[in-house]
Amino acid sequence: MNKIAALNELTNSETLSVGQVLAVKGEVKAPTVSETPKETKPVAEEKTEATVNTNASTYKVNAGDTLAVIASQFGTTTSKLVALNNLSNANSLTVGQTLKVKGSVPAPTVTAPKPTQTVATQTPSTQTVAKPSVSASTHTVKSGDSLGKIASQYGVSVSYLVNRNNLSNANDLSVGQVLQLKGAASSSVTPKPTTPKPTTPTTTYKPSKPSAPSTSGLSFNTLFSFAQQFSGTPYVWGGTTPSGFDCSGFTQYVYGNSGVSLNRTAGDQMNQSTKISEGQAKPGDLVFFSYNGGSSIDHVGIYMGNGQMINAQNNGVKIDNIHGNGWGEFLVGFGTVGNFN
Repeated sequence: MNKIAALNELTNSETLSVGQVLAVKGEVKAPTVSETPKETKPVAEEKTEATVNTNASTYKVNAGDTLAVIASQFGTTTSKLVALNNLSNANSLTVGQTLKVKGSVPAPTVTAPKPTQTVATQTPSTQTVAKPSVSASTHTVKSGDSLGKIASQYGVSVSYLVNRNNLSNANDLSVGQVLQLKGAASSSVTPKPTTPKPTTPTTTYKPSKPSAPSTSGLSFNTLFSFAQQFSGTPYVWGGTTPSGFDCSGFTQYVYGNSGVSLNRTAGDQMNQSTKISEGQAKPGDLVFFSYNGGSSIDHVGIYMGNGQMINAQNNGVKIDNIHGNGWGEFLVGFGTVGNFN
């Protein structure tokens, strides 16, 4: 029965229909074997990386890029990429951003600080300018130089430069001339007073002793109070008034207010006075200085006692220590012109 079913390819041996023709002899066909389809393995999708042109000067940022990867591709450094592209930090990247990958890093802009302007301290009628620190034994005269300017620069007096260099007068200068200076000077040393010779001709009269005023009328306190009111008055070569004094013009003016008539120059005032020792000197006497060993008297001041004097020097009328820097080495003597109490 199985063979008949097989011959007639019946799926159910119980299912027949009237008039159906059946094959009862013959060879049974070998059953058709359905081939099991081979399993097709999915092919993994290969990721194709974009080719990077390492000769390019710019690079467009892709998803997943980091600055370190980009730097490695182009043979540079992360810090250089940050600098080239003005990035705030190495993580500030966005997809599609175009980066410079070649070129020079611009030098940072440095803002030079504005120089601090130093305002020189002014006295009531003159401006005091700080002198530069100088260490020299000679000075070569330049265009625009004057002996007063050179003396101020090196902290010496005009009369010293005239005598040291055998000049006929303070205007006897020429460009390129080499002046001899006495040693070194610095801003920490009290400058030597400038006491130039007056422009007026030297008096030819023989100095005379002043007429002795009444002793009872000479008060040092009156003399000093009158002198002190001119503190800060500027030095003026040949000056004899409160608009500007030189050293002997100042003493002549101050003593004149107390009734003591002094001759015009420092040398004449020394000749006019009675010479005394420092031990004998008292307030109201005169104190004298020379910058050439005593060959001439170059400066005079009013002695106040205790080693102090009030005088007109290149920084104006002021009080100085007669034994201080710039004074003690040039001190040559004292003189009295009246008995001040």
